Amino acid sequence: MNTIDFKYIAGIDISKKTIDVTLIDKIIELNIHKQFKNDDKGFKAMCSWIKKNKVKLDDVLFCAEKTGLYSMNPLSEDPKDL
Repeated sequence: MNTIDFKYIAGIDISKKTIDVTLIDKIIELNIHKQFKNDDKGFKAMCSWIKKNKVKLDDVLFCAEKTGLYSMNPLSEDPKDL
């Protein structure tokens, strides 16, 4: 999928204990933020939160900086598999 095809962007800031996620759409009608724990449960909760906002994970471009060990797992996996 081309980045042009994505309807939403999830900007993710990763720290040792938490991940902060801002979800926006292309025209910024949707602009929401939530913080999650930086662990498997937190990433699952993030995906559930996105779905609760009536957004399909396939429509989201997930963007995060590479922060070494903090982002190794589960960011390397497909969010749909979490």
